[in-house]
Amino acid sequence: MPSSKNAFPLPGEKAFPGLWQAIGELLKLLFALIAFETLTSKLFEVLGVSPDNAALLSYSVSALIAYGLIIFTAVKSNQLDIKKVFPIRRLPLGFWLGLLPVVAGLSVLLSELDNLFRLIFEMSPEVIAIFSDLYGSSGLNWLSAVAVIIVAPLTEEALFRGLFLNGFKRRYPPRIAIIASAFLFAAMHMLPWQFLAPIVLGALLAWLVLGTGSILPALIGHAFNNAIPYLMILGGWQIPGFNEFSQIDVVVFQPAWFNLLGLGVLLIGLSIWLVSGVIKIKGR
Repeated sequence: MPSSKNAFPLPGEKAFPGLWQAIGELLKLLFALIAFETLTSKLFEVLGVSPDNAALLSYSVSALIAYGLIIFTAVKSNQLDIKKVFPIRRLPLGFWLGLLPVVAGLSVLLSELDNLFRLIFEMSPEVIAIFSDLYGSSGLNWLSAVAVIIVAPLTEEALFRGLFLNGFKRRYPPRIAIIASAFLFAAMHMLPWQFLAPIVLGALLAWLVLGTGSILPALIGHAFNNAIPYLMILGGWQIPGFNEFSQIDVVVFQPAWFNLLGLGVLLIGLSIWLVSGVIKIKGR
């Protein structure tokens, strides 16, 4: 991992937010999202936008406003240094060459984990309708792609790996800061079968931010993770259980060869990090 002078600061500093303060910010965010989605959905309905596109536009606009408002007021009221909340550093080429296969491989494995959890926690018709609006039957709706690939990573990383992690790393040991931010990230999804996968992805992204001293890996990693199913569709590659969006209402597992491919790609990414010195094994 590229070293950063302030990557793992000593815990104990009473910076904002602590865990309970972060939970309070999430509750405010939920109320804001509900309010803005209610208003924007009515607005797009009046403007004559089709129901499917109105749902996607309402989500994107509401998320940008609600997340932006919560983050802006928190930074302003607590006089936070914006450069510390959203740190940016130049990272070596080896880091980026490893990041993409790590995220791609992990995306495949976590998708299958979601499929497994859907066997335990059945999706309600209301949730199926939400996912159908978000992804569409073909998965090629460009408004959907913007919402999933741009809006979601931008807003969520700014909050969880930006505002929250900035406070956690100054209050708690690194492991606690990583786990706490990942847990809140998963809880925000509010879906039982999509709980463990966001924890894993959130922990990886938080580790990358702390280890590099830059939020860019989290932004790019999150966006790339969300973009993979769409990129595969554009390439004419639809995999049952992964990016076959017409199967949202049923549980379909991915082919075994695809899972093995995901594991192999993940190991390739980790190997690149090892060879390039991004990850250092103790004792070497």
